[in-house]
Amino acid sequence: MNIAPCCFGMAPLPCAVMIKTDRWIENARSIPITTLHWQVRLSEAGRLPRWKGSLLRGALGWALKVVAGGAPAPAWPGCSESFYVAVFEPQNGWKSPRAVPLWNLSCSDRREQMHAGDCITGHLHCLGPWPEWALQIWEEAFRHAVHTGLGEKRLQAELTRWQVEAGVTPPPVPPCDHIRSLELHTISPCRLKEQDRDLHELNGPCIARSLVRRLRALCIQTMDEDLFGDDRGLWYHHASSQLLQSAGESHRVSLERNSARQKRKHPMPALAGWLRLECSDWQPWAWLFALAPWLHIGRQPHFGLGAVDVRWLTTETPLSEINHADPSHDISALEHPRQ
Repeated sequence: MNIAPCCFGMAPLPCAVMIKTDRWIENARSIPITTLHWQVRLSEAGRLPRWKGSLLRGALGWALKVVAGGAPAPAWPGCSESFYVAVFEPQNGWKSPRAVPLWNLSCSDRREQMHAGDCITGHLHCLGPWPEWALQIWEEAFRHAVHTGLGEKRLQAELTRWQVEAGVTPPPVPPCDHIRSLELHTISPCRLKEQDRDLHELNGPCIARSLVRRLRALCIQTMDEDLFGDDRGLWYHHASSQLLQSAGESHRVSLERNSARQKRKHPMPALAGWLRLECSDWQPWAWLFALAPWLHIGRQPHFGLGAVDVRWLTTETPLSEINHADPSHDISALEHPRQ
């Protein structure tokens, strides 16, 4: 495939464009999400890693350098007034994109043994808006990454679908002076080894620590600043978890485990968890949590956390609708979670 980096006549993607001003924060609150839906069809059989989102993200990072690395042109329009998440960090040598949760590439297929004709679908979330020429670069780079082959064996594949869904605005954030607290809810499959453990003691802090660690990374990577420090007035009030024992499909997930004899599916009980955050001043960064439904915290669904649902508790929220936490679930000790 002949790739012409200069065919768009545009500038290379910027490195670490960070505008830390009040205008930057104001723009970021109202900036929409751009979702790129894609489908890849394999031309030959072979084995691929189970977590294909990570595989494609690394390939896409390399392809972006090839496609957009040398295109001479003026800077991005309006980059001094708008917010763009930098795709690359200069110190990583263009080897891979930044691990920014807002730049989230997910994949539907978890099989390792693939067959010719199999299709892999997924989507790529970007904090936008992106100009048309930038979307063309994204598509050309993705097509180039797939065309060079997937996995260690470089399985041949082709991009069969690329659809842009632009202008998806995050849910509105309530007025900061009306916010009482914030709850993050998630449902995740439970680890096999945790089924016989005391979930009351184990998974409350476990879920809270995972959520807090990724939220801190979100702040550092998007605002280049840790907003969870001691002087910010934020504290993690309570965490709780509940094992869903129902046999319904919505409360269980099947995991395929390969063995020498046969492939078995193990039904896994789901674990519902929530974390409450309280803060003395939500004004600087409340908008970050409106993006949580796009974060998909944890790439490995049976080892990490699933998608996160955000619920704002305001002065208008009836007390009967607020989770009443068990004092034993207080996780104030997680003020400085492990990185």
